[in-house]
Amino acid sequence: MDEWQEIDKLVLQLRSFDAITELDRGDYEHLEDQLFQRLSPHVRFWVAKYLRGSPQLIEDAKQEALHNIFKGLGTYDPNRGSFQLWAFQVTINAVKRFLHSEYRRNGWEIPASVLQDPYDEEEIAFLDQVSDPSPLVDVILANKQILDTIFEIARTELNEEEFLAWKAWGNETPYERIAQILDIRPDHARQLVHRARRKVSAGIMLHPRVLSNESIESALKRCMDSTYPLTDEELNVFRQCVLDSPRRTRPPYRKTEVFRAASMKVLVHVTIG
Repeated sequence: MDEWQEIDKLVLQLRSFDAITELDRGDYEHLEDQLFQRLSPHVRFWVAKYLRGSPQLIEDAKQEALHNIFKGLGTYDPNRGSFQLWAFQVTINAVKRFLHSEYRRNGWEIPASVLQDPYDEEEIAFLDQVSDPSPLVDVILANKQILDTIFEIARTELNEEEFLAWKAWGNETPYERIAQILDIRPDHARQLVHRARRKVSAGIMLHPRVLSNESIESALKRCMDSTYPLTDEELNVFRQCVLDSPRRTRPPYRKTEVFRAASMKVLVHVTIG
C-alpha cells in the first residue's frame, strides 16, 4: 500500500465518525495525528512549489493550508475525485488567501514574484495530433503488473502536480475539471497533462519490462505509415535509445524533448498481441 493509499484509509476512518463521544475522542485524535504526520510533507511541497518567500512564510502558509484541509474534511466527496486532488486544491486556495491576508495586513501590494507560475509555456501543437486515449490502456488493464510499473514510472518521471494531472486524465477527467481541481487555467491544465503524458511515454519506452522490442518495432512501423510519422531527427534519436543498442538508454540532455515527442507518437500505435 503506497503513501496516498494509507492517507485515503485514514481519511475514510475519520469520516466514519458521525459524532465524537468522549469514548471515541482518543481514537479520533490518534487518527488525526497520523493523518497530519503523513499529509504535512506533501502540503509543504505544494506550498513551497507555489510560493516564493522565506521558510517561515512557507511554514505559516502550510499550517494555514493544513488547518483548512482538516476543517473541511467533512465536505470532501470521494465520488467527485481523489482526496489527493481535493487536498491539493484546498492547499493552493489557502495559500492564495493567506498571501492576500498577509499583504493586506501589512499594507503591501502583492508583487508578481511572490506567486510563481509553476507551468512553463512550451510548444504542444504536435501533441494535438496524437490520438487520445492511447490503445495502450487496453494493455494496461489486462495486466496489473504492467499497471503498477507504469505508476512507478509516473511517480519517478513526474513532479507532484504533473502526477496529479496525469492521474486525473487517466481517470478520463476532462481538462476543464482538471483545471478546476488544480485551480489553474484550462490551457495550463492541457499543457500540464500533455507534458506529463510525454514524460511517461518516454519512461515506458525506456523501461525493459513494459513493452518488448517486437511490440515497439511494430508500433514504430505503424507510426511511420500514419499521417503523423516521426521526423528524421525523432526517428534517429528514438532508434538509438530504444532499439539499436543492447540496453535502452536515456537520450543526451539536449535530445530529451525530441525523444519524449517521438515516444508519445509511437506509444499510441501500440496494440495487443
